[in-house]
Amino acid sequence: MTKKKSEFLDTMREELDEAWESVLVTEANDSKIEVIPTSSISLNVSTGIGGIPKRRATEIYGAESSGKTTLVLDICKNALAEGSKVLYIDVEHGVDYNYTHKIIGDYEAENFILLQPETAEQGLKLVEEAINSGEFGCIIVDSVGALAPTKEKEDELEDAHVSLLARILTPFSRRNTHALKVNNVAVVFVNQIRDKIGSYIRDFETPGGHAFKHLLSLRIYLSVGEKIKESDEIVGNQVKFLIKKNKMAPPYRSFQFPLIYGKGIDSARDTVEFANKLGIIKNRGPYYFFDDVQLGQGIANTTRTLFDNPELLDKVHKACYNVLNIGKETEEKEE
Repeated sequence: MTKKKSEFLDTMREELDEAWESVLVTEANDSKIEVIPTSSISLNVSTGIGGIPKRRATEIYGAESSGKTTLVLDICKNALAEGSKVLYIDVEHGVDYNYTHKIIGDYEAENFILLQPETAEQGLKLVEEAINSGEFGCIIVDSVGALAPTKEKEDELEDAHVSLLARILTPFSRRNTHALKVNNVAVVFVNQIRDKIGSYIRDFETPGGHAFKHLLSLRIYLSVGEKIKESDEIVGNQVKFLIKKNKMAPPYRSFQFPLIYGKGIDSARDTVEFANKLGIIKNRGPYYFFDDVQLGQGIANTTRTLFDNPELLDKVHKACYNVLNIGKETEEKEE
């Protein structure tokens, strides 16, 4: 049996020649998943891998004003910080450079490319060329629900276009799965929701078809939570998330992260709330403690303490990963 297996492998190597290395999967080259972290420790830990995976496709979806675009801009910020170039396909034509700078901060213009295509075909062709170029580490498509096929634009408004978008997205997804892996790219699709017609209970679905969903490795559902107030002014809101699909770790983990309008994710507050939920940071009345060390009175003072002490913040982050037996963060920091 061993001899036959060896002969088979030798034959396949000869036939595939240089392509052999790109199709052979071993424990060494597939065990560690590279990720782009978000600024939310609760979301990073809940994915089970520490963030948004490279070499795979991710979908972030939800209702309007649920924080989808702000989250993907946050992902762009962290991708840029790690030295990756970012391509942002703004199909909705709703993002401008003023808003990107608010969330991302300053960046080199050649490292963040913002494009606003006219049609679905044009937009997806740009994504395909960007994947195969090997130049980008992160590609955002915002959003799938806004992709307008050429036929839809050319026909009359009353004409039906059943499954037209799905018929375009399905072959696009299938023919680029291998290229994602070879070029080490993270592609993130933002998607909208639609009411499911004919359902006996109120339900919703996302545009793009079922085949598109099958080829996604990670699906994150966002919804709006409680408002965040400072004095009497609403300055943000909690964004609830649910990991609806995960090919790399257990799905259906959920929590929330604080989103501050015009600023993005409040990572320090997110750390306090998530660590408190896990029992890592404990509160006795209004006071918060970590390893019996008092952090502050009230969540605002506690957040400020962690923000001003990066080493302490790092210890809390490691503890969050360790509670769920995710050693990735600890191993990387110790290295």
